Amino acid sequence: MVAESRVVCGPPPITRIVKILLVLNVAAFVTLLLLERFVALPALYGAVALTPQALLKGIALWQLVTTFFVHFEPWHILSNMLALYVFGPNLERRLGSRPFLRLYMLSGLCGSVCIVVLAYVLAALSPVYSRLPGGAYVGASSAIFGLLVAYAMLFPDHIFLLMFIAPVRARTLAIGFIAFDALMLVLGRDMGIAYTGHLGGALGGWLFIRAISKQPPKQGRSTTKRYESTVIEGRFKEIMRDVDD
Repeated sequence: MVAESRVVCGPPPITRIVKILLVLNVAAFVTLLLLERFVALPALYGAVALTPQALLKGIALWQLVTTFFVHFEPWHILSNMLALYVFGPNLERRLGSRPFLRLYMLSGLCGSVCIVVLAYVLAALSPVYSRLPGGAYVGASSAIFGLLVAYAMLFPDHIFLLMFIAPVRARTLAIGFIAFDALMLVLGRDMGIAYTGHLGGALGGWLFIRAISKQPPKQGRSTTKRYESTVIEGRFKEIMRDVDD
């Protein structure tokens, strides 16, 4: 299908929930930069970053959510928000605003849970991961990986220009990122990156799309479907006018 294989040079016009998520993440980043002048950085990390030890003691359950709304490095928030801007609008238009927000939140939460659970599982399996339970994690990467997988499932043949040079299909892009993270996790490389969170977010995105694909379609659920229905109805009226003339 030509329509499903087109090169995606840029995202469509920004949608409502994507705009809100972008504003929230940027606002959190700026706020933390300002607070850093008055509060020590470790204290900030302790409050909003996902720390498995603190979470399992039952004193920081909010970290499951705050972790994927905050960033401490400019390149980190830039890369995540760029991905949200690229993948988000098409997904929100296809799914609808509320389901899209559920997808984002579920992916982020799955990433957080996987970080906590696998931190202790991996630490018990190998000394390579022994420092994981004490780590602190921030960033929307888990939610972004969920969006990436969902995009690959709904628009598998959409083509992106990787690094603005190499054309790659959405399905191939998702598989490549997941395979890379899985390999890095197995090798125990650079555990400053939350590979477990990425994979957990990808799992959340996959579960969400699988779940909604088994539900019967609801009228008005998809913006795309409403648009297609309007186009068909308009075309039908044009044909009837031609017949009457």
